[in-house]
Formats: sequence, C-alpha cells, structure tokens
Amino acid sequence: RYAAGMPKMYRYFPIMIEVFHAGWEPVTAMKLKEGKGIWLSRYGKGTQTFLCLGNPATENKKVEVKVDNPYLGDYSYLFSTYEGKAIKQSFKGKDTLLSATIPTRSPLILKSWLGIKPQGEVTAEVKESQSLNHPAITVKLLCSQGFSTPVVLRVPRDTRMLSVLLNGEVQDYRTENKTGFFIANFRKGENLLQVKYASTILLFGVFRVS
Repeated sequence: RYAAGMPKMYRYFPIMIEVFHAGWEPVTAMKLKEGKGIWLSRYGKGTQTFLCLGNPATENKKVEVKVDNPYLGDYSYLFSTYEGKAIKQSFKGKDTLLSATIPTRSPLILKSWLGIKPQGEVTAEVKESQSLNHPAITVKLLCSQGFSTPVVLRVPRDTRMLSVLLNGEVQDYRTENKTGFFIANFRKGENLLQVKYASTILLFGVFRVS
C-alpha cells in the first residue's frame, strides 16, 4: 500500500512545501454545512492563506464552506483551488461563502488571491492561469452597487506583479511583503479584474542565475 501511494505523494510534495512555508494556523476559520468527517486545516494569513479540506471517505463529498475572514486578516477574501480552478463565491457579513466538491481520499486546497471591503451584494470567482513565466489571475465580480475599496493581492512566490487591469483600465499599484495594493472602483453589475505576474527566476523559459 505504501508503494502504491508513492505517485500521489510525489505529486503533493511541492504543494506541501509551499503550504508549510505559509505556516500552520491553530484556528481553521472554516465552518461546513453537512461536512461530517471532513478534516480541516489552515496555513498562512491574508492573501497568503491556504485552506485545506481532506476527505477520508470512499466517495466524493460536496460541502458548503463558510470562511470566517476576520481570522485571516482585515479584508473579505476570494479563493481559487490550488490548481487554479474557479469557484463561485459570495460574501455574507464578514464571511466568504462557497460550495465545493472534495474528491475521495484527497485534499481540496483553497488559495486566497485577493481581499476587498465589499459593499452591497457581491458574487465572484477567481481563476488562475498557471504558467512558469507569466502566471495570471482573472477575477469576475458581480456587484449590486458601485463602490470603491482598497484591494490586497497575493504575489506568488518567486514572482513579481506585471500589471493590474480593472474593466480594461490600467491600475496603479504597489507591492510590499509579497502583497500587492491598489484602490478599485467597482461599478454596478459585472466587473473584470486581471492581474499578471512575471517569474523572478525564469526568463523566457531559461533559469536566470544571479
């Protein structure tokens, strides 16, 4: 059984290293509706958060997750899966609400990408485009009213921010301690936020040696 599990272990080693670097947090900051038997853990804070949900059962489980954002930081946070798949989510008070399916005997890892201070009703989804040289995220938000808010953004390890576009317009931003900052003016209705990054160790597919 140990040998049979090795390919899966090899797959998760890089993920485990990244998650452990973020640092284990004693409060999971998650509540599940009908999530009996699901293992919960949290690593990191703010835009460097990983939420881990483990399913030891022999069948997939669909769960509704409520994320208690004040444990993460001063914002309301939005997530993708670790693999970058989009998940529809919304805010209720200070909580982020989302639904997800956890594969049998596998973890579902949610990665925080940005935090905002929403006004009115906001639904959103975050999708990551994974690339060695130029990873990116696309955030779709549907807002019941227009509002202005500070936005904090994850800057992935070994990358730097290249650009921030909101509804096609270039935004001014700054970065500090692996976090990007800018002021967003979201309009009523649909909004599209696009953030592009560049690798700091790869250049056109070649390792850069300093």
